[in-house]
Formats: sequence, structure tokens, C-alpha cells
Amino acid sequence: MFLVGEDESLTAWDIDRRQILWRSDNGGAWHVAASADGKTLVTLSTDGTVTQWDPLTGDKIGRFTVPAPDRSLSGGADGIGAQTNIVLSPAGDLLWTATEGGRIIKWHMSVEAWRQAACGTAGRDLTKTEWRRHMASSPPEDLECDRTS
Repeated sequence: MFLVGEDESLTAWDIDRRQILWRSDNGGAWHVAASADGKTLVTLSTDGTVTQWDPLTGDKIGRFTVPAPDRSLSGGADGIGAQTNIVLSPAGDLLWTATEGGRIIKWHMSVEAWRQAACGTAGRDLTKTEWRRHMASSPPEDLECDRTS
């Protein structure tokens, strides 16, 4: 079981043993979603950051930021808005974010999809330093961009 606390930390519980498995070291978690098989865990933070976690260890796998809505139903100028949420597919391979401004985005959750998106944005191969800075995780072996398309 995964819970977001009052301090916005994420805690993983083993409910059979009634013990904490791990707790995130930083606040900001606002919403949490897990795949049906428990292999994919995602949080949405108040600043719009989506973080993918290893549900067994609490290690961060990667992160990205949801674009701020064009308009806000709550009138707030900061963050992504109280009505923003996330939904994870049962298999954990797709994530949908819905902002309070009405924008719904489908995200592919594989490291390969993230690499391709980053390559498309950068227009070149990525460095390991760039991957660590932007994805908050260890880079995959192959950071070379596919230039066939």
C-alpha cells in the first residue's frame, strides 16, 4: 500500500507484516497511482512533477513535469491546481494527466519512450549528466538517439 502523508512524503507499507518498507526523503507528493500488478508507481507533486518510483525500493526511476494549465478553475497562479490528477493504466505502461484547465495528456511510461521524447526535444544524443539532471535516475546504457525517423 502506498500513502501520501501530511508532509507530502510517500510511504510504502507492507500491510501483511504491518510495517513500513520505505519512505520518500522529500515532500511534494500530492497524488499517487500504482499499476494493477504493483510494478509501476507514480506520484504527482504540487509543482507538477510526475515521478516514477521503484515500488520495492523507493528508488526514483525518472520524472517529468506536467505543463501548467492555460486557465485555472481555482484561480490559483502557483502550481498545477487542486483539480489536477493522474490515472495509470492497469499495465502501468500509460499515464494520463488531467489539469484543472481541462488539458488531458497521455504519457508513455517506458524508459525507451522517455529517451525518444528527450532526443526529440534536444535534437541530438543525450549525455549521462543531462539524463541524471532531468530524469533524476541512472541513465540507460544506450542514450544514442534514433535518427532513422
